[in-house]
Amino acid sequence: MSSEDADKNIETPEPNAGQNSALEQWKFYGQSTHQVSNRRLKNNRFYLRLLIALLGIAGIGGKLGFITPIGILFIGAIGLPFCVLWTFHILSYKQLNSGKYRVLWQIAEDLPYDPFQMEWDRLKQGNEPNVYIKHTTVEVWWPRVFGFFYAILLLYGGLSLLGKLQYYWWGVGVLTFIWGMYAVLVLKGKSPTQKYWDYTGE
Repeated sequence: MSSEDADKNIETPEPNAGQNSALEQWKFYGQSTHQVSNRRLKNNRFYLRLLIALLGIAGIGGKLGFITPIGILFIGAIGLPFCVLWTFHILSYKQLNSGKYRVLWQIAEDLPYDPFQMEWDRLKQGNEPNVYIKHTTVEVWWPRVFGFFYAILLLYGGLSLLGKLQYYWWGVGVLTFIWGMYAVLVLKGKSPTQKYWDYTGE
C-alpha cells in the first residue's frame, strides 16, 4: 500500500467532534440535575405530609381528649427537629444543584450557547426580587412556619405539665417576637445561617 493510500484511510477528525462530545456530556449531566430536582420535590412532599399529619393528630386529638399534654409535648418534640432537618435537606439540595449548574456552565464553554447561563443572566442571577425570586428562598419558609407551630405545641405541653398554663399567651407572645425578629434578619440577609445560602443557582 502506498503512503498516499494510507493517508486516505486515516480518518480526519470532524471540525465539530469536540463540540458534539461536549453537547452529549452536557445533555447527560443535565438529566442528572433534573433527577436531583425530582428527588428534592419528593423530599419536600414527605416532610410536608408528615408535619401536617402530626399537627392534625395534635389538633383533633386534643379537641377529642385523646391526646394528653404529654402527647402534645411529645408531638412538638418530634415535629420541631423534623422542621430543622427539612431545612438542612433543602440547603443540601440547593448546594448540590448549584454545584451541578456550575459543571454544566463549564461544559457549555465548548458550546455555542448555554441556555442555563443565558436564563440565569436574564433573571439577574436571582439578586433582584422584582425580576426573579429564587425558588429556595420561598421553599425554605415552609419548615420555618411549621417550626413556629411546633414550638407552640412544645410550649403548651410543657406549661400544662408544669401547671403554668396562665403563662401560655405570654409565651406565645415571646415566641412570636423571636420568630418575627428571625424572619426580619432572614429577609435582610443577616440571619446566623445566611452564609450557607450564599451559593449560585437554585
